[in-house]
Amino acid sequence: METFEETGKQLSLIERRKWPRLQCDLNVDCLAYGNRWSCEIIDLSDRGMGIISPVKLNEGDIVYIEDPNARAQVLWVAESRAGLGFLE
Repeated sequence: METFEETGKQLSLIERRKWPRLQCDLNVDCLAYGNRWSCEIIDLSDRGMGIISPVKLNEGDIVYIEDPNARAQVLWVAESRAGLGFLE
């Protein structure tokens, strides 16, 4: 597995996906259902991200991510983890 150093945090490249993701540990604000909450980005790619969210999400939900400013659709959910695909 390849590893990268960025701003003092170690990021690992996950190579088994169509769109490689970098493992990370970043906090970001999310908005959906008229509410705002903080979630943790656990991996990130050009096409989406994996998050841990204290708010229950459902497949198909649209989530707005602040910084980076992005809109994403929930592709899968497993307990507090979710996979988001960026929308253009």
